[in-house]
Amino acid sequence: MKKLIQCPTCVKNTFDCKTCSGLGLVDQELSEKLMALANKLRTETQIPHQYFAVSTLLIVNVSLTENPDYNQVYAIYKFDEINKYIKVETLTVNVPTENAKDLVVALFEIINQPMSEYESEIRAYDDQLTVEELELFKLRFSRFEASY
Repeated sequence: MKKLIQCPTCVKNTFDCKTCSGLGLVDQELSEKLMALANKLRTETQIPHQYFAVSTLLIVNVSLTENPDYNQVYAIYKFDEINKYIKVETLTVNVPTENAKDLVVALFEIINQPMSEYESEIRAYDDQLTVEELELFKLRFSRFEASY
């Protein structure tokens, strides 16, 4: 059984909260995974195309440099009901005015938003991966990572 904890966004007012869908509670295990990932992305520069899969999200490093003084940008793909990962967002993870909690909240919001909320982003990005294409990407990335 999932253990629930208080939503990191809405301490008292759950009305229209996108982090917890208005429930006031979030899954503790998912929250911990997202916080660990947020801390990693904010404190460690990843190699190009490094990817992370959490819940329904695929998070891919699309930064043009490994230099930590430059923006570290990640494409956020969300798994949909037709077995595709569809790009719904791009996030800069090392913005000095934000912290790891801000990134966790953003990721929770993406997880909880229905795909219909991303129609304009989906049209603008026009980027998706089938499950088979993702497996091929993983294979190619492992070869790239080994030679990096």
